[in-house]
Amino acid sequence: MNPNRPNAAALPEPQPAAPLECPRCRYDLSGTPPTWTDRCPVEGQCSECGLVFPWRDIFDPMHSIPGWSFEHVPRKRKRRLILALFGTLLCSLMPWKFWRTVEMRWPVRKKRLAVYALLLGILVLYSGPMAIELGTSLKGYHSTGGRHFILANPVHIPCGPYSFPEWWLRQYHFPDGPISLTHFTQAFAHCATFPRHFVPVMHDYGLLNFLYSNQPAFRMTSMRRPPEHWHLWPIASMSGWTIMLAFLAAIGYFLLIQTLSQAKITGAHQIRAALYVTLAVCATSIIASTVGSFAQLFLYDIRVWLAQLRGQAPWRTPPLILDEHRGLLWLFWPALLFVHWWCVGRWYYRIPRPAIVSATITGIATVVTLLITLVLLGDWEAFPFLVP
Repeated sequence: MNPNRPNAAALPEPQPAAPLECPRCRYDLSGTPPTWTDRCPVEGQCSECGLVFPWRDIFDPMHSIPGWSFEHVPRKRKRRLILALFGTLLCSLMPWKFWRTVEMRWPVRKKRLAVYALLLGILVLYSGPMAIELGTSLKGYHSTGGRHFILANPVHIPCGPYSFPEWWLRQYHFPDGPISLTHFTQAFAHCATFPRHFVPVMHDYGLLNFLYSNQPAFRMTSMRRPPEHWHLWPIASMSGWTIMLAFLAAIGYFLLIQTLSQAKITGAHQIRAALYVTLAVCATSIIASTVGSFAQLFLYDIRVWLAQLRGQAPWRTPPLILDEHRGLLWLFWPALLFVHWWCVGRWYYRIPRPAIVSATITGIATVVTLLITLVLLGDWEAFPFLVP
């Protein structure tokens, strides 16, 4: 027996070849290559769903996948995962480029998609309110000279001054006395509930409150608050409205059984498209609400100063342009959602008449979201242009 000869039992078993499937409907195409007599054709067509595809995509579905795809970064390259997380988000904000690049031949990795949704959801829901909180706190810190005030009758007793971290901690507990564990507990509880800023709800006017009390569900005359009472939450409420709209539009695509059954689109592809579109639209909305809140926060003082130069009282200063024309902004989010789903239907799903399908889905989702926000949640202040 030759000692240099490898043991047959120690040899690794041959791995089975990847199945030859249609990228869209997963129809088995393994019976087509044996019928070739001369050479492999460049393109083929699925006999089940009619998709035209290059045969290279069937034999090698992992070729030319970009490095920014969080879904397909190798596990060993953990540093690239962080870069791919933001790279995928930035690319998904441009749907006309994103869905021309993402192809159905790419394997759908549901676990990686779930991790992407979890990490990005936490990042987006907390980074925006945290930036707004930091901006408002810095402005309040400088305006008060680093001092806190104890409410007392008939005057406010100042205490301090403090450094900014101490001043910020004392906002959520008594401003006098030494810093204790209670200050940190209250501050942590406040930060943990940051996503509540994006909930489009006003409990005093919603149908839920009407069902549990005898008060009228709508008080149209009291919903138009004067400009001096307007704060950062109305634009944040717009973000919550957009998040609800994006989720309803994604569910609407699942309900289009007739259109999607004709295209033979698998559920994995629908999950991928719905997740990328929903997260992209929600991230765009929250980024816009953060920028708009900063605009209200730092530009309102300029409007007050200009009003004083014109001889107007500061409390009669008109709201910012964002507030004056906020009704036009509501048309932007359904339009953005339509563009996203139109790009999905045209370049990813490859379904017929993607514009009609996307317009139908977006229109129905907008009407349903409007009714839920106004009737069920009672957030009339989110739509000031509807209030007379």
